[in-house]
Amino acid sequence: MFYLLIPLEGVFRKWLLNDIERILGFIRDPALLALYGVFLFRSRAGERSWLGAYFVIAMSFVVLSALQTIYYGLPLIAPALGLRAYVLYAPLAFILGGCLQEAHIRRFIVVSLYISIPIALLVYVQFLSPPDAAINKGTSDEVEHVFVVVAGIVRPYGPFTFVQAQNTFAAMMVAVVIIAWDQRKRFSISPMLLAPAGFAIMTMGALSGGRTFFGSAALVGCAYILAGLTSKRVRTGIVRLASVIALAAGFLLVFVIVFPDSFEAMSERQATAEAAEGSTLGRALGAFAEGVETMASAPLFGYGIGAGNNGVLQFLGKSGFEFGETEGGHIINEMGPIFGALTLLARVAMTAWIGWRCILVNRLTGDGSALIMFGFSGYLLAYAQITLQNQLLSFCWLGMGVTLALCRSAMRHKAGLR
Repeated sequence: MFYLLIPLEGVFRKWLLNDIERILGFIRDPALLALYGVFLFRSRAGERSWLGAYFVIAMSFVVLSALQTIYYGLPLIAPALGLRAYVLYAPLAFILGGCLQEAHIRRFIVVSLYISIPIALLVYVQFLSPPDAAINKGTSDEVEHVFVVVAGIVRPYGPFTFVQAQNTFAAMMVAVVIIAWDQRKRFSISPMLLAPAGFAIMTMGALSGGRTFFGSAALVGCAYILAGLTSKRVRTGIVRLASVIALAAGFLLVFVIVFPDSFEAMSERQATAEAAEGSTLGRALGAFAEGVETMASAPLFGYGIGAGNNGVLQFLGKSGFEFGETEGGHIINEMGPIFGALTLLARVAMTAWIGWRCILVNRLTGDGSALIMFGFSGYLLAYAQITLQNQLLSFCWLGMGVTLALCRSAMRHKAGLR
């Protein structure tokens, strides 16, 4: 339910229940809290060993947030939304990682493949439609806020409220389809599902109009190659390398031949963006630079956890990205140089730990599924704007949970357990 409510949030907010769209931004929270309740009621003590450390960290955020709120006189919506982004969603990764069984992982893969097909169809219709068409609207009817690749060609939002979430979903689906292909016998994935879903994912990528998708998909591909290089079996490594090459070649054929208009528009946008902003890699690294620069200007204890949240800024009548456009700058401004830097370092350290664990699991079992999913989720945890973008927050901790579950499943599968 939590997973399906990520795309359904946009469907409700944009087209079905637009009058209460702001409230529906929290549509997954009841499902998340219900999931936590079931976990606490049904789990064993060994599955809750991480709760003590989490409670200490969470209370540190709560105390800092309370002091900031009192000092700056922030509205209560600021710490509420801030703690939701920083604290509330993180346990999802550890719960899923410890509780999902192989049957649940297979269900996640199969459901993902199925929903990718209608979402790709929606993306295709959006791409063909003009920016002012109802199917291309965001949460408001303002056409000037609809993102475009070039004039007259939209960057499809899919069922989501913003293009970034659609690109993130498409990138996650690249990881899912590679896992489904790599482990098709183990998970009993039908070719009759895998083939149309694979084409659907290529369609979403080709029509994405966003460099975020291409960068994230490249990271997933690199993770798959790494899974081959770190495998004990030479044959497995060769097969995985050949699969990545075949997948990339297939995508290029779809991009250039099937959707030439999108290829031309994306090429034009890339040239324009590089002329205005410099290289794509330079822009990506600039996000780290903003975090470092912010440390010199931010107050010692920050402006307040949640003070830079988009919902809070709207409530206060301030402009977007008031405290930074990137995750690093945003966190340093909200928490201050000391606590902000510690938070960012903790995220990087957690990313490195999980990545190393995925490599070890692949080395021990020959199952690279966790490492492939880490190619998607690792970027989100270490770098992405998960405290700024509601749907990225969900994708991050869901993706990390599935990554950890795939690690555990690979070890159990090797041991003959389910």
